[in-house]
Amino acid sequence: MGNYRPQMLSVHDPDEYLAAAFDTNDRKRRLNDVVSAYQSLYELRDSGHANAIGIGCKDWRIVLELDRLCRFDWVMLANSYTIMSHPNELIDFMDSLVDRQIPIINSAVLHGGFLSGGKFFDYRALRVDVASDSSKIAWRERFFHVCQSQGVDPFDVAVAYGLSHRGIRSIALSTSRPERVEALVSAVTKAMPINIWEALVSAGLLTSSSLVLNQR
Repeated sequence: MGNYRPQMLSVHDPDEYLAAAFDTNDRKRRLNDVVSAYQSLYELRDSGHANAIGIGCKDWRIVLELDRLCRFDWVMLANSYTIMSHPNELIDFMDSLVDRQIPIINSAVLHGGFLSGGKFFDYRALRVDVASDSSKIAWRERFFHVCQSQGVDPFDVAVAYGLSHRGIRSIALSTSRPERVEALVSAVTKAMPINIWEALVSAGLLTSSSLVLNQR
């Protein structure tokens, strides 16, 4: 890397590497590969060649598994803590990261653009003839309807919820369109009216418990 001194390093998307295992023994070998890679990253950090070691992952359950085997300074979650999906088990894990002062970066809070009207959900094209896919499309239609009735942009609502947990220090937003950058920056600081959360609960798109737990 020459004279470049990286600030944050990670083994990115280890869930994909582990998911490619063809049997239990192969997965154990692959898991050991990942843990060994982190040992090398620790050496870089401990020798002053990097500031912090973390993980970026689409499957939060793999982050949880590796958290028991590695020492993370930060965690990036993708497609995990969103207004559409926020399982209690994930929130418990995020709470434990807060307790250990491990900051969280939240990414892909719109499920790969799906919640802003895209055709892909978590990088996969949906099919209306598949029940699980059609239910996601129906959820989005109801979400859009509620946002429209409250005069707010679904994108802004999804970003606000993606920032709502107390452990989230940063949110990763991306676009291939330069003219969208200003809107991304604006969404991060835009306050949502309390009515939108109440309307989402009334529509059955959020539960009262998740709202109380997660709302900023």
